[in-house]
Amino acid sequence: MFQRPLPALDHLLMTFSVEERMSQIAWRQDSVAGVPLNRYVGYVGPVEVGSVQYDGSNRFWVWASPLQEDAWGYGPTEGAAKAAMELWLRSWLDNFRPFFKPET
Repeated sequence: MFQRPLPALDHLLMTFSVEERMSQIAWRQDSVAGVPLNRYVGYVGPVEVGSVQYDGSNRFWVWASPLQEDAWGYGPTEGAAKAAMELWLRSWLDNFRPFFKPET
């Protein structure tokens, strides 16, 4: 299933980089045999929450998450794709909020 950010957020995603928004995700550049790739893997603590990689044939950045099979999307820049990934992750994690609330 295609996951696209809301159209109203497109401008926001392209305007602010992930670093400017103080992301909770630590991004590490991936490499093969010591050669850096146009692929970044995102972690929250020791847990891999997503990746962002450049699709040269379509000229955009694709994000995906191993936490849900059909969670993916794209952005026109690396920063926009990282921001979209984080927006999806926050909304997805919000579904688990009741589980972590203490019973009263």
